[in-house]
Amino acid sequence: MKRSSLILLGITLLLSLSFARMRLWAPYYLEVLELRAIDFRLQVRGPIQAGDEVAIIAIDEKSLREHGRWPWPRSHLATLISQVSALEPSVIALDIVFAEPDPTHDAALAEAIRLSGKVVLGYFLDFSQEITMAAASAPKVSEYNLVKEKPGETSGTHQLRVAPYLVANLPLISDASRHSGFFNFVPDVDGIYRRVPLAVRYQDKILTPLSLQALRVYLGNPLLGITLQGDKVASITVAGTPLPTEESGETWINYAGPARRFPHYSATDVMEGKIEAEQLRGKIVLVGTTATGTFDARATPFDPFFPGVEIHANVIDNVLHDRFLVRPGWVITADMAATLALGLFLGIALLWVKGIWGGLLYGGMLGAYLFGSQRYFVQSGVPLSILYPLLSLSSVYLSVTLFHYLTEERAKRRTRDAFSRYLHPEVARMVSEDPALLRLGGEKRELTVMFTDIRGFTSISEALSPEVLVEFLNEYLGAMTDIVFDHGGLLDKYIGDAVMALWGAPLPMHDHPAQACHTALDMLDKLRDLREAWEHKGLPPLDIGVGINTGPMVVGNMGSSRRFDYTVMGDHVNLSSRLEGLNKFYGTHILLSQYTQEQVGKEFLLREIDSVRVKGKKQPVIISELLARTDQADGLRSFVDGFTEALQAYKERRWEQALSLFSEFAGVYPNDQPTQIYLERCQLLLAEPPSLDWDGVFVMEHK
Repeated sequence: MKRSSLILLGITLLLSLSFARMRLWAPYYLEVLELRAIDFRLQVRGPIQAGDEVAIIAIDEKSLREHGRWPWPRSHLATLISQVSALEPSVIALDIVFAEPDPTHDAALAEAIRLSGKVVLGYFLDFSQEITMAAASAPKVSEYNLVKEKPGETSGTHQLRVAPYLVANLPLISDASRHSGFFNFVPDVDGIYRRVPLAVRYQDKILTPLSLQALRVYLGNPLLGITLQGDKVASITVAGTPLPTEESGETWINYAGPARRFPHYSATDVMEGKIEAEQLRGKIVLVGTTATGTFDARATPFDPFFPGVEIHANVIDNVLHDRFLVRPGWVITADMAATLALGLFLGIALLWVKGIWGGLLYGGMLGAYLFGSQRYFVQSGVPLSILYPLLSLSSVYLSVTLFHYLTEERAKRRTRDAFSRYLHPEVARMVSEDPALLRLGGEKRELTVMFTDIRGFTSISEALSPEVLVEFLNEYLGAMTDIVFDHGGLLDKYIGDAVMALWGAPLPMHDHPAQACHTALDMLDKLRDLREAWEHKGLPPLDIGVGINTGPMVVGNMGSSRRFDYTVMGDHVNLSSRLEGLNKFYGTHILLSQYTQEQVGKEFLLREIDSVRVKGKKQPVIISELLARTDQADGLRSFVDGFTEALQAYKERRWEQALSLFSEFAGVYPNDQPTQIYLERCQLLLAEPPSLDWDGVFVMEHK
């Protein structure tokens, strides 16, 4: 395995393990985010249909307008309880505490409670230790809470909550009912009410909430079973049915939605007899304040201003319909396993899947986990962690992507630096961006190769000082190289004064033969400009020969691991070099093979020169001289037509006619060296006619 792959696996394992362990440690700020993620799950799930067992009598704005501001005189509440009792509910639970005396009306309220026989009183537990005095009386709990204790741990992070102080109802009112429960809750660290304590230790008693006491009465007064193991809650049961309780005695509230998921009836409407008995008969009726300014609004996952009385309704509904929000102990192990497995799988996959596909894989895995865990949450009420798998996936994806980016950028820089010596800078950039364009070790492709050489360079070099020669040669090679780059070519190498270039690699090029031809013509044009400048400097004129061939070649990085060159090899490379050398023999500047000529079409004006068999090759090849671009060749057409006519007679063994035509052509173009060659050949063939298998192929015995 590559070193980079091992590094990536190490990074992936480290990150995945780190976030899996964080799930176990639950750092404060991450735990807050995790709680918000549970809220998000509830919001995505949306509201659900609550049961019809619970109704709320709301002391709302309408009630305050009719009967005055809160708190009301207790005579009003006595009337309300009497009116509600007349509508035959199963239970009336008061989310109100009567701790301060109202001597005029306390007896009336106590009597109304006693006559109803269905009232569950509420009282307040102080968990913040802000109250300086204990309550004058405490609720009687021995009759309805059955507490069992079994040996076990007595300390830990999830202990039974303890209330130092209690605000109870006045004895006169408290004695009027056998049933009571605390009605206040404790928010999470971010101020959101997500849980309710089902058991709280107060002095030597275990107290339970108003919701459970109302539910107990509704179910026929069964005992509430509470089993303790040291300072932890082992279990809580209602009528033998266990409730999903954490060791702290708390349970999560599975809210049915935002406020008013349960029927609300205005207290003033009840007091005025506007509510029908069918609306409350047999129900659990919760009485509490909902008016703005009564300070009984709580922030919940669905609603920042949620009536406290409706939290009790949700708890009762959860128990009646077995619709709990549960975080069992095994959830931590499952979250850690998911965090580790998702991070590792993504990290391993990203070794092969990169770029946009890597992003899609990351998004797909994240989406699949969110969808699957949300569906499981809706079905089971178990909120698997969103935060830690998300952190694991995201950190692995970002780290691996950054690693790929940095290493690939380093590789691109190396490639760019290497190829900038051979390629036009823009082409070098493209190769560095997509190294797949290079197949190290070589591949077979159809390419076009060019060789150029300076005529008589040896004599020129002997006439110049080394300093002048170097400057002279650098100016020439620099100009020729720029032209190669301008036409998308790759500079293969300098061979002394010779230039070797190719087209079609490393970047594919559909018109590589034509680009090589344009390059050759531009080289001759540039050379004419350079000659004028050199003449003023007293430097000798230069002349060059160019050979161009197209065909299948092997291209790639050739050499050793310590030193290599991106180059081409093959017979067609050698043929291009031979063509460059043939310019000396034919007196031409640019010679093309038939393989190149077949692909440039009518874009250039060509003159067929000969059919030759070069040294080292068995098959003959037709060679042509590149004269000009078609749109710039009007003055050369008659020249090409005259030569072509004479050459055709020569190839058809009509040597006397060919001799006559070449002689006539030489009279017009006396300095055309190919014409002189054919005049000499015609004379020899007429003097000594060849055998019948003569094919007109000229054999070159030298390179």
